[in-house]
Amino acid sequence: MEQTKIVVGENGAETVPLTEADLKQQKEDQDNAHVASMAFLRLERNAKLAASDWRGSSDNTMSDEWKSYRDELRDFPEKVDLTNIVWPKEPT
Repeated sequence: MEQTKIVVGENGAETVPLTEADLKQQKEDQDNAHVASMAFLRLERNAKLAASDWRGSSDNTMSDEWKSYRDELRDFPEKVDLTNIVWPKEPT
């Protein structure tokens, strides 16, 4: 199916096919949005890791649940579906 856009000219609005330049810009916009989303996701992930750092200090023994949670956070950017972000559940 051909991709189109609506343009407004002297004769009103009309539907025209997307040009190669339009398609290239559309791809760049999608790539930039993905990069920005991943950067924000990593910032939030890093904050969650930092908030639990104290559990691994020298005078604490980190439970297996917390170790697993932190491993899931570290792996999260590679496994996440940006259309349905579900963070790992923090242990109680």
